[in-house]
Amino acid sequence: MNDVKERIIAILRATGRPGIEAVIGYLENSSYFKRGCYGHHKEYGGLAKHSLEVYEHMLAHAGGLPADSIAIAGLFHDLGKTARRDGRGHGQRSVDILERLGFETAPRQVLGFHNLSAQARSFPW
Repeated sequence: MNDVKERIIAILRATGRPGIEAVIGYLENSSYFKRGCYGHHKEYGGLAKHSLEVYEHMLAHAGGLPADSIAIAGLFHDLGKTARRDGRGHGQRSVDILERLGFETAPRQVLGFHNLSAQARSFPW
């Protein structure tokens, strides 16, 4: 798990985005590096492992999109799973966490796609 954590933090720092250190602090103090996912990667640290795999898949198939945007979208797409459920989708909670931390470049539309039904998406993750 430490390899996954170190790799994620290195990728995020390499983005150079303003506010990224506050987000990394949140990740380290939340359940991001500890919790599993529902249905897949249920093991300890599964959420972070899954997020890294999504990032790697996006990077391989992004077709020239900026690497820092791919990092933000891939690594933070499930960030909302670290917050208490409140009736909204975890995509919206992801955006809210980033904005609350002062991360000004939260890609609302990309992170918010999680509110679509599973049938409406054809992504391998």
